[in-house]
Amino acid sequence: MNERVTAERVSHIISAEIPNKEAEPSPYLCVKYDAHINVECSNSIKAIAYVTKYVNKGCDRVLFSKTTKDGTVNEIKNFQEARYINANEATWKIFGFDIYKSYPPVSSLDLHLEGENEVFYDENSSKGTVTAKAKQDTQLTAFFKLCAKSDEKFVSTLYYHQMPQHFCFDKAHSVWRERKGNTFSLGRIRAVSTKTVELFYLRLLLTHKAGPTSFEDLRTVEGVTYPSYREAVKALGLLSDEETWKTTILEIINHTNDRYRLRETYASMLVFSDLDDQSGIWEEAKDLFASDFLHQNNLTEYNEEIYLDALDDIQKHVWNCGGGLITTYGLPASRGGEKTSNVIRREKSYNKEKLKKQVQSKQDLLNDKQRQVYDVVMYRVNNQQKYENNGIFVNAAGGTGKSFILNMLLDTMRSEGKMALAVASSGIAATVLNGGRTAHNMFKIPLMECNEIRGCSVKKNSELAKLLEMASLIVWDEIVMANKNTLTALDITLRDILGNERFMGGKVFVCAGDFRQILPVIRGGGKCDELEHCI
Repeated sequence: MNERVTAERVSHIISAEIPNKEAEPSPYLCVKYDAHINVECSNSIKAIAYVTKYVNKGCDRVLFSKTTKDGTVNEIKNFQEARYINANEATWKIFGFDIYKSYPPVSSLDLHLEGENEVFYDENSSKGTVTAKAKQDTQLTAFFKLCAKSDEKFVSTLYYHQMPQHFCFDKAHSVWRERKGNTFSLGRIRAVSTKTVELFYLRLLLTHKAGPTSFEDLRTVEGVTYPSYREAVKALGLLSDEETWKTTILEIINHTNDRYRLRETYASMLVFSDLDDQSGIWEEAKDLFASDFLHQNNLTEYNEEIYLDALDDIQKHVWNCGGGLITTYGLPASRGGEKTSNVIRREKSYNKEKLKKQVQSKQDLLNDKQRQVYDVVMYRVNNQQKYENNGIFVNAAGGTGKSFILNMLLDTMRSEGKMALAVASSGIAATVLNGGRTAHNMFKIPLMECNEIRGCSVKKNSELAKLLEMASLIVWDEIVMANKNTLTALDITLRDILGNERFMGGKVFVCAGDFRQILPVIRGGGKCDELEHCI
């Protein structure tokens, strides 16, 4: 198992050959080669420039050779073959070895909007040092500058992800420099979610527009500079085909009568697809989207109220997917959709009837101690004003059912139409809770020094403040991992927002954990520091 990894071993597992011209004519056209040119090339930039020149004349293969002073012709081994890899990009690649039979390194490339590049600095750095770093070129802005200043026509044919094949980035001077010798690397632009709309379309443009000289140039299509990257993508005709999504929706309609799932799928399509006009499907199939509401109301004809019921449900699913108002996707407005924030809509979007059935089915599964916790918490929720302190800590070893009882409490509250917030100290723990998020994300807990104490970043009249006011129950799992100052920050915030000096502003606050597991991690601290900052 400790054998050395060599090119031969990798090639034995991963290998690709040139398709047979007679047996596989279509694949062969992607890597065809025929012509030969005798040129004298001093570097890869000039060599590829020659390739581009002759490709435009219809040549399919270029073998490079060099004529020496005594008249002999020697093949340049480093540029032995030029293979046409992608017919759509009209780009020729020159390698000193076969890319299909090698194991090249991968270079990760920066991606950011204009003026939003990340700046890494040491905590002891001066303000001047940080400012200087912020002004340095990133891989992306240096790429723009190279495309703008270079005299080599070849550079203007390069896409951003192709840069590491021919250049390496000099971090010290923030510039791209031509690679020397046989070094080679594949470029990879980091993945981006469609939720970050402009960054997503910026990435798409970088993979479809060669030689851009600036962010503005990237948004320019046929002489027109568009205000957003999405509009530029639309102008290039790169948005998804609406017919594909229509087919998907129709398949769901033909194979299931579950209109709830149909609206859920449509909401996902609205948020995560990149259709030019996303409202067309709604207009064509709105009767099908709303058919279950028609039957629930014992009606025989559709009306605006029935359609609004369907739009309300679609809006709910869009919020759950992290999207915005459905009006931004071209759909009509839902009831009150313009008035309620994402975070509140998310907490109000639970299916009460479904949760009631789940709670009823799990009641008999509670053991005696879980039942005791359940009863105490529910009593406190219904009698908050009787107690000075409504904080409850559930201490139990891992694997004994803490998450089960916490989810039971959350489902019960939500099935009754009450607001229940679920958080955990880590992202992994948060995924175990129904509707769970990290405490820092939910409550906007600031990053603080070990002994620093201050409130959360929540303004009194903000939507988050309204959500905290509406909450009847707050659940915090794996709290023993949290620095006690984060708990204090939430306590300060709730007392301030609610105008109530009781613990957590009088809210029923249920936290759970196991002190035999991980305690707070204190940078540079030891066991005593961990105990000092534990709740």
